[in-house]
Amino acid sequence: MITQIALLDPTTDADKLASTGWFRSSRCESVNCVEASFAEPDTVRLRDSKNPHSSLAFTASAWASFVRNLSRAGL
Repeated sequence: MITQIALLDPTTDADKLASTGWFRSSRCESVNCVEASFAEPDTVRLRDSKNPHSSLAFTASAWASFVRNLSRAGL
């Protein structure tokens, strides 16, 4: 479940996120989902489930900052 994994900080919880593959939110009930991968060191990848051959890459610190800001905003 991406909702649980996204709360981990990839910069400090890398061992918990290693070799995890692709995850999608438990709220996703169709094929139109965003998926995330934490398998690469210091990298978070996002992709559209309809287009699994393409992804966006973010540094782990940028992802952690994004998640913190969402949390602070109550999202």
